[in-house]
Amino acid sequence: MSIRKQVIVLGGGVGALTTAYYLTTRPNWQEEYDITVHQLGWRLGGKGASSRNPDEHDRIEEHGLHVWFGFYENAFATMRAVYDELPRRSSAKLGTIDQAFQPLDRIPMLEQIGDRWSVWPFDFPELPGAPGDPGAIASGWEVLTRLLEYVRDLWHWDGLAPSGMHSNIVIPRWGQDLLKPDDTTSRLSPLHLAIHLMKALPAHPALHDKDLHHSDLVALLRQWLEWIRTSIGDVSRAGESLRRAWVVAELGICVAIGILEDELLCRGLASIDGEEFRAWLARHGAGAEVLDSTPVRALYDCCFAYENGDVARPNFAAGVALGCALRIGLMYRGHLLYQMQAGMGDVVVAPLYEVLRARGVKFEFFQRVRKIEVEGGRVARVQFGRQVRLKNGRYEPLVSVRGMHCWPNKPLYDQIEDGDRLAECNVNLESHWAAWTDVESWTLEVREEDRVVLGISLGGLAEICQDLSNASEDWKNMIDQLPTIRTQSAQLWMRRDLSQLGWRDTAKSAMVAAPEPYDVWADMSHLIACEGWPPDDRPLSIQYLCGPMKGDGSNLPPPDPDTPEKAWKDARAQIKNWLDDYAGWIWPAAVSAGSRGFDWEVLHAAGNLRGEARLDAQWIRANVDPTERYVLSPARVNRFRLPGGESGFRNLVLAGDWTRTAINAGCVEAAVMSGMEASRALCGYPREIVGEHFMQG
Repeated sequence: MSIRKQVIVLGGGVGALTTAYYLTTRPNWQEEYDITVHQLGWRLGGKGASSRNPDEHDRIEEHGLHVWFGFYENAFATMRAVYDELPRRSSAKLGTIDQAFQPLDRIPMLEQIGDRWSVWPFDFPELPGAPGDPGAIASGWEVLTRLLEYVRDLWHWDGLAPSGMHSNIVIPRWGQDLLKPDDTTSRLSPLHLAIHLMKALPAHPALHDKDLHHSDLVALLRQWLEWIRTSIGDVSRAGESLRRAWVVAELGICVAIGILEDELLCRGLASIDGEEFRAWLARHGAGAEVLDSTPVRALYDCCFAYENGDVARPNFAAGVALGCALRIGLMYRGHLLYQMQAGMGDVVVAPLYEVLRARGVKFEFFQRVRKIEVEGGRVARVQFGRQVRLKNGRYEPLVSVRGMHCWPNKPLYDQIEDGDRLAECNVNLESHWAAWTDVESWTLEVREEDRVVLGISLGGLAEICQDLSNASEDWKNMIDQLPTIRTQSAQLWMRRDLSQLGWRDTAKSAMVAAPEPYDVWADMSHLIACEGWPPDDRPLSIQYLCGPMKGDGSNLPPPDPDTPEKAWKDARAQIKNWLDDYAGWIWPAAVSAGSRGFDWEVLHAAGNLRGEARLDAQWIRANVDPTERYVLSPARVNRFRLPGGESGFRNLVLAGDWTRTAINAGCVEAAVMSGMEASRALCGYPREIVGEHFMQG
């Protein structure tokens, strides 16, 4: 009988758990592998972790605001399979995938006009299918056609060119053979004609003559754009509806021109990652009105794309930004967004843990990775610090809240030796700066046949991966050059519902491009039902906000143990100022009578807290720990990401949204794709990852 390979999984984020999931999906995996996940502290989830606070009616406390986009094909397919296997009945609370995720189609943006802010609503239609269902996704050519059709439909034309315009439109000679021109086609607007020609061409761009077909399409698009510009005149003086339509139209047309001119359908999106996205748009004709527009800013906000968290320093690699925009707006199935009906720890992480454990994966909590040692081109040892000793040698991490399996906000001290002392110290065992001495140091020897899955996020690697950086220039470049930033978030429990706060939109929605720095907002009031509030003291709404946090951009954390407290105070000051300065533009009835300031009595708080002190009863978070920091995708340096299956060390694979994927930006889908790639590198399964070749060249 052959000796089973040890698979040593370091970290318990979504990427790492996905690797373990697909390794154990392969038939007869137990005959080959023995898998153990080593996790710092008492819970899994990484940046997607959430917990329940028993001292605050089991309220949900997140790292930030998490929603799932409708293009998350691999993430939804994975969770659909997890829920089908989950060892709980479908009648249980959130027992099915459709109960756990609910759709959202309205995404308002907040546009600044002078000294005021105005809501700019975006409604996205429901499309066939559901993310994660079997079936091919759209090709790059199909997505490009969809983009132009969206611009066409925005202008509500019947397709015929306005009087005096059609005389300058010439159907290309090659198009005459495809379209069989008649009186109608000869009078199409340049945009409509371009769409007709694109649909008539072969679906694969490799079969096109780029110097002929694509250049003629670009000429038609430029002709249409110039006519619109001439018709509108001074865009800044146009009415609100016309100006907004123009911004979206110019943005869409310039993107299409850029895709065709730069041959991205064949060369791949990464070919323009050396250029900043706004510069790329400008190079293909976008004017200042578009470059400074709300939709463009919203894209940056979605990915915290600001150097050192400074909103005055936007930086987004053009290929990554373009890929995100196309996937979000044109490649979703079903609905644009899906909101989880509990915390991400409840809906995603706990089910993954339960399925993996039932399959036979081992979990070792309270394990701090101190150093990864390499010798001879492979990982030879992993040094750990054991944070606590367990009474029974095994930790049961989940608690039951209203029929759901959840993660508590602190360790379950009754399972820990000397747990009373740990509880009295109130130490955060997840923190890099925790004032707690590990009870034991130990070293795991990695045999030649064993494999290591590194699922710890990029910000935490500088300290533990010095051997890898010393042995590999690629590792040194990734750790030194690829930046991370701090983020911040706030969850506000309110004594008024959304309509009582003055929000005028009756549709449930989530907002991007809100005032900085808390530039993303969502009403999460549906979560009240799964928290434990007493009937006579329930909040009426919950509001989530998040955004970048300006500060240190280094991946090496400062030695100051007061860093978390200082950062929290900074985040509290910023949300206080944000509520005073900007809340009234979203919730007009939340402003104190006779002043611009926020009415603090709107906040739900127990006890005798009054005024601004009620803010301290909310959940405010500064994500400054190394592994909590968001990994950016800036121009010129995004190329330093390493693929999950190609670490450069023969027994090491990587899992996390910081690795090189088809997305190359921080999100759940990228983490899942990375985990799938890591599993495939180890065992050949899964064979396919949906969307991994989309516009990859």
